[in-house]
Amino acid sequence: MDRKAVAYIGGFEVREKAYYELVNYAKEKGFKLEKIFLEEEAGSFDELMNYCLRKGLKVILVTDLSSLGTTLKEVVNRYEALLRRGFKVVKVKSEISDVRDEELLKVLKWVLKVEHSIIVYKTKKGLERARSLGKPIGRPRKPLPKDAILELYHKGLSVSKIATLFGVSRATLYRRLKEWRALPNIERS
Repeated sequence: MDRKAVAYIGGFEVREKAYYELVNYAKEKGFKLEKIFLEEEAGSFDELMNYCLRKGLKVILVTDLSSLGTTLKEVVNRYEALLRRGFKVVKVKSEISDVRDEELLKVLKWVLKVEHSIIVYKTKKGLERARSLGKPIGRPRKPLPKDAILELYHKGLSVSKIATLFGVSRATLYRRLKEWRALPNIERS
């Protein structure tokens, strides 16, 4: 009796090559492929999981773990989601097929954590360098006509109305009024 399975072809893979590798592997190992899912658009992975849950299928064939996503984080999250729901992910071309799934997941999560730490470090260093070179960091300030705003404010127009008139938030306007020392003892409404 054939064991039932589905196959998943990721977005980065050469479709024809991956298709033949998965079909040949399934025949060789005695799997009956119920359906082959292609990562063509958002939602195909969820469609795969829902299909398998509806049909009671537990085996998913992929050419390699990288088939599961376009980023390391996506691969790890999808792999973990499959394992948590009791699926067996068969990696057709993987050199690490003898490693237990849970052990592999731990290693992948560690690699993801290291990758995140490296990104954070590089970002901090880049910001420090940009600051030391005097480059502006963050969103540019919106230029506001100081005289016109102060005139309206001193005439008694509310901060909310002035902010709406000039297309800024109340918080931004309060900040500018404070910078311009136009807020002696103001209470925010």
